[in-house]
Amino acid sequence: MAWPKHLRPNTPVHTSTSSPSLRIAFLSVFLICGARSAEAGTTYYVDSAGGNDANSGTSTAAPWRTIGKVKNAALGPGDTVLLKRGGVWREQLTVNHSGAAGNPITYADYGSGNKPLLIGADVLSSGWTLGGTNQWGVAVSQQPNQVFFNGVRGTPVTSLAGVTSPNTWYWDSTSKLLRVYSASNPATAYTNPGVEAQAGRSGVDVFNQGFITLRNIAVTRNDYGLVLHGGAPNNLLDSVEASYSFYDGIGIQDAGSVNNSVINCIAHDTLRDGVLFWDGADKGTISGGTYYNNPESGAEQGLSAGGTISQVTAYNNTYGVKAYGGAGAESTTANITIQNNTAYGNSSFGIDVDYAGPGIIVQNNTSYSNASHGIAIEGTTAGAIVRYNITHGNGGGQGSVAGIILDGTTSVQVYYNILYAESIGVWTLGSKNPVIYNNTVYNSDTCVGIENATTGAAVKNNIGAGCRTYIVLLDTDSQSGMVFNNNDWVVSGAAVLQRQNTSYNLAGWKSATGQDQNSISIDPRFVNPSGNDFHLQSSSPAINVGTNVGLTADFGGAAVPQGAGVDLGAYEYSGGVTPPPGVSGLSCSPGSIVTPSTTSCTITLSGAAPGSAVAVTVTSGSGSATFSSPVTVPSGQTSAGFTVTGTAVGADTTALLTASANGTSAQFSLGLLA
Repeated sequence: MAWPKHLRPNTPVHTSTSSPSLRIAFLSVFLICGARSAEAGTTYYVDSAGGNDANSGTSTAAPWRTIGKVKNAALGPGDTVLLKRGGVWREQLTVNHSGAAGNPITYADYGSGNKPLLIGADVLSSGWTLGGTNQWGVAVSQQPNQVFFNGVRGTPVTSLAGVTSPNTWYWDSTSKLLRVYSASNPATAYTNPGVEAQAGRSGVDVFNQGFITLRNIAVTRNDYGLVLHGGAPNNLLDSVEASYSFYDGIGIQDAGSVNNSVINCIAHDTLRDGVLFWDGADKGTISGGTYYNNPESGAEQGLSAGGTISQVTAYNNTYGVKAYGGAGAESTTANITIQNNTAYGNSSFGIDVDYAGPGIIVQNNTSYSNASHGIAIEGTTAGAIVRYNITHGNGGGQGSVAGIILDGTTSVQVYYNILYAESIGVWTLGSKNPVIYNNTVYNSDTCVGIENATTGAAVKNNIGAGCRTYIVLLDTDSQSGMVFNNNDWVVSGAAVLQRQNTSYNLAGWKSATGQDQNSISIDPRFVNPSGNDFHLQSSSPAINVGTNVGLTADFGGAAVPQGAGVDLGAYEYSGGVTPPPGVSGLSCSPGSIVTPSTTSCTITLSGAAPGSAVAVTVTSGSGSATFSSPVTVPSGQTSAGFTVTGTAVGADTTALLTASANGTSAQFSLGLLA
């Protein structure tokens, strides 16, 4: 079919299947009911096991049973639909009505147990016939997108000849038969829940409706987990969970789908993105939540302007967090803020900004142990700011991998970042007018690389120390317009400053390049570099020897300057000023819980009680451990508690909790027991 121009391929297309008489009947009912008043709405209850669609639905004693009943209900502003926890529906929740400002229609949960679950796949429990050696077939009229074997996603093959091992499947478009491999009849070989075929259904579909709240609902094995499209504005998704989607776990797209918020959600094991704002879904918010095991991005703002991605944990995706505009469409992804996120273990970049801008800000993120760059600003991105971030251990500290890379960009500012245990700390390739100020690079192979015809590089007030091979690596074609000065390049051991194929100590570098005339090469005397504390000791030679570049706050938020001049590196020495408090401890009691249940955790700060509240970002290595982040330690206190909820797990596992503030962190491994 020909897709409407405003739809991304694979976006659900809504058409009416109701007859004229049904539409007239519905209109008659609406007119009889009359306009709804602005008073509080009605609450309806839905129980998949104990409900009955003939009930009133207005009490837990008389709940409805099906999602179809909800779809056909004449809901209005202020109404609430509550799905019973522990309930399972193999139906799509289609939202047909809008709420109003301050008076949304809410879909949420009641009772105890697991979140209410919407499954987009149907169990094929009968009708199987043997058609070849261990090749069983069953009639399925529509080509499946996915097939599951007792909850495990199967592997599609391109012909019946490929159905030769467990979990392989093939759909024959001529016979309309689904063929699977099984040593015995799949109806009895797979019973938990069985062989399931998924096609054509999303978990929740909101088309051209606004002011909808979706809270504490889980969806799995769908086309989209949850999709808001066709001009669906001002909606809130709070603590929903999407898994095993054929497309995106959470997809918000199309012009008019603006001012939507995704808060503390989870999306994993999709076949595309975890959460994606796309193609005109402007001013969208992704805040909190965990996104993992997705083959594209964990969380992405794409072709959508004015949005934020914050306090997200993204791991085991291709890209952890991403903003994408596309060549020639950069302004469609303008004014995006990416902040306070944790990205690790992704197969490409931890954080990626590609063909985007202007107005991109990447700040206060931690990106580590990704297979490629920690933070990548690439394409024709212009005017981005990259500040107050920590990167370490990306690419295993080996190869052509950087903590922060600028590739083909223009006028990107990189300042007050901490980068350690990298192959390359900060790296520019073919970029114009990059600004690299007040960064600390430590224990890496190369501290700073300026290469591939970069022009106009401004490199000031940085500390490069403990780097093994190159303090600075400079191509001769990257010298045009460059200004290097007031840096501390610690040349020691085998480490050198290198221009093309010639190596220098600092004196030779100054003479050969004319750069770094006010720079030094002295141990900066960090407080505890082996413990990744890169504050300056009082005797540091990096104090007061920088140049004023117009920046007013350091990595920890301290005012710049504190003394007679600007300091080098990411931290301004505070002297008699109390440094910002850091995290010294994280503990939970009990340290292991039988899920689903909760545990109480405590964050402890180092040093004296702070004079103002401290926001501590908490992340988890498992989507089965949920909590609110950040956790605020009140002024005058050195600790604060918070609650972690462990959702039901199928087997014993652990969740690695990390609490971070002001460049410090502590971890606790929480046991989650089945």
